[in-house]
Amino acid sequence: MSARQEKERQAGIALVEVLLLAAVIACLSMLAIPSIMRFYREAAIEYETEHLLADLRRTQSLNRLIEGANHGFYNRDGVVKQAVIEVRKNEYCVTVTSSHEETNMSHRYLPLVKVSKEWNGTSIDSGPIAFKANGELKNVGLGMMTLLITCEGWEQEGRKIMISRAGRIRMERVSW
Repeated sequence: MSARQEKERQAGIALVEVLLLAAVIACLSMLAIPSIMRFYREAAIEYETEHLLADLRRTQSLNRLIEGANHGFYNRDGVVKQAVIEVRKNEYCVTVTSSHEETNMSHRYLPLVKVSKEWNGTSIDSGPIAFKANGELKNVGLGMMTLLITCEGWEQEGRKIMISRAGRIRMERVSW
């Protein structure tokens, strides 16, 4: 066998080895991708739920401070007049209005995460969430408000943030 033929044979073997390695990597990635996506979904939903929960409680707390300001406890210029949170499908926005200015802070959800708002099982899209000075929901008339945090395509996995008429905010897992 000549040197040229030996070199061609080795090149052919190297190509087969590379193709075999690519096939093994493809098989392993097909097994790993669902686990990685499940981990991402759980982490993204948990993060967004905690983030939204903290901002809801912060908004409720700011509105409780309004009561103290109206009774002269925190009487100074620039006192907060109102704090509301507008929850949308792909983001939410917290708006704090004082006697001098309005401050907006928006938060976009991680990819695939969406939030829907319900009043006693009826889906609604509009209207901010506002609290009274004593912590109760301001725009309530229908009872319990529920925010569903899920990943697109995986609605059976998620979290619920429930806000009662009295302003009690709690979170639980969604299990269908």
